[in-house]
Amino acid sequence: MDGSTYFSPKLRYQEKHDSSVIERDRIRKLISLVGNLRLLTVAAGIAAVFIGYRAGFYGVIAGGVVSGMLLFVYLAIRHGVLFRKLDEYNALIDINRRGGDRWTDAWRKFTETGDAFTDHEHPYTSDLDIFGQGSLYQFCCCARTFYGKLRLAELFKFRDGDEASIIARQQAVENLAEHFTWRQRLECAGFQSAIAGDPHDLIAWAESGNRTPLRLNGWRLLSWLPVGAAVAALAGWLAAGTVFFAVPVIAVQVAIVVFTSRKNFRLFNAFDKYRKALVPFSECIGHIERQPFTASYLQERRNDITDGNEGVCASTALGQLARIIDAAEARLSPLPWLLANVLLLWDLRCRFRLDRWKERHGRRVRSWLSCIGEFEALSSLALLRYDHADWVFPKFIEETAGLCVRAKALGHPLLRKDQRVANDFSLGPPDGSVGIITGSNMSGKSTFLRSIGCNLVLAYAGGPVCAASFTVSFFALYTSMRAGDDLLSHTSTFYAELLRIRKIVDAAKRGQTLLFLLDELFSGTNSTDRHDGAVTLLRELAKPHTLGLISTHDLALCSLADREDTYTNHHFRETYVDDDLHFDYTLRDGPSTTRNALFLMRKAGIDVGGNTIK
Repeated sequence: MDGSTYFSPKLRYQEKHDSSVIERDRIRKLISLVGNLRLLTVAAGIAAVFIGYRAGFYGVIAGGVVSGMLLFVYLAIRHGVLFRKLDEYNALIDINRRGGDRWTDAWRKFTETGDAFTDHEHPYTSDLDIFGQGSLYQFCCCARTFYGKLRLAELFKFRDGDEASIIARQQAVENLAEHFTWRQRLECAGFQSAIAGDPHDLIAWAESGNRTPLRLNGWRLLSWLPVGAAVAALAGWLAAGTVFFAVPVIAVQVAIVVFTSRKNFRLFNAFDKYRKALVPFSECIGHIERQPFTASYLQERRNDITDGNEGVCASTALGQLARIIDAAEARLSPLPWLLANVLLLWDLRCRFRLDRWKERHGRRVRSWLSCIGEFEALSSLALLRYDHADWVFPKFIEETAGLCVRAKALGHPLLRKDQRVANDFSLGPPDGSVGIITGSNMSGKSTFLRSIGCNLVLAYAGGPVCAASFTVSFFALYTSMRAGDDLLSHTSTFYAELLRIRKIVDAAKRGQTLLFLLDELFSGTNSTDRHDGAVTLLRELAKPHTLGLISTHDLALCSLADREDTYTNHHFRETYVDDDLHFDYTLRDGPSTTRNALFLMRKAGIDVGGNTIK
């Protein structure tokens, strides 16, 4: 990809990490050198003034001061550029370290877990490890901006759009997967803009009406006051040898500064947390504007950030806003701020520049930041595509063609390849619409259900799935796998499970096309109630518009498949070798014929007497 023949993403991450470390160390040395040159420039300037004064060479003083100031300004600018480069390489080091960590279990230490998006009332995210520690979000998220994280969460929470829109996102993800360097540059810029957090206040200001007094003709009049003061001072000096003619005009300017300073400060202070993020936002947009994408979805999203007014592109507009805010930072230096405001009405000029910018671009800010978020979310899915070339994009079939889930070599996307066991699986006519999975403890039933669910989430988001092939209908996904008791609401585990199941039943009664995944149904009640309740529920859920999987230890449920074609039996098994337990995590047809509870009790050190293992 990127025109290269890299066949090992892990190796490429390591190479990029190592080269970034070398560049970072080089930049650090340059920063130290430029810092020393700045000190040397100041020292040389002082020496030039001292020597020139002692020798009476005032030209030397003037030349030394001017040249010293110019060199110092150049070095200061260069210093700032180097510090930004240092931030960039530090970000690249972190990005590529994380890229390597995704090939080990170290990714589980990533701080971006998506906990903020956890919703225990959601139909499936809590059960399938979509958000939180050890989650799909934690594994693949490379979004750094607020809207990027939000958009990726939205894609994982809901089936967004029909077949056409999902396929369009698939093509976009495929296209982005080819641009390894571009994706890292986008993430790097987003990394530096993360300081902004939620840009709610920035968007609220941008979309609000202007409230600056004396906006049009009044501002044109005020803008001439500093010119008037200069003319009055010059005229007074030429006519009477005094500059006091300018005092009345300057007094008016001082009154204006006093009258407006509080409002101006309040506005400028509100921009403080966004000041350092505006340039990275501009860089993010610039990366999107300049990249020649082939996927139509990406081209359309890029068109969203083209400003409609006077042809000014979004990155340029955000750069202009950043420069206005930087100019307003004069208030942080009291003496220069006082002189600039008394003589030039500096804050008011910045205030009106902000208002003109808002009138021209403000209504587009939300769409610009949302566009960055869209590309970040798709880049997170593209990361999976790049890292796992053996994963595939799913194929979708319409409901009129019959509901189905068919997979070859399906595995759990959060398990390493050397740990993952892939299974073939089919659900839907003519294979039956409700699968009953049995097997002993730890044999892999719950993991398989989550493999199905997690891959469906990726499929509907527009990403690749961990399978050799995957064909699926459009479903609303519902699960009941981790219902727990709630002491504060006085809800038992059994009742919490009933509340989740009721949502599934209600959706089925509404005629919603759905896929349900149920793990260890009604484990919180006695065996008779568990069996009777499970049979009643499965018959209630076995509809023409539903498919489902249930894992259970209740082998009596397997008899449903003997009487009705709607149900099919599958199982996982274990073997015993040298008094040790082995699982192959391979899904087989038919009901389970093994159990291992007594063996596991003995392994845990619990005395089970003379009971034998069967």
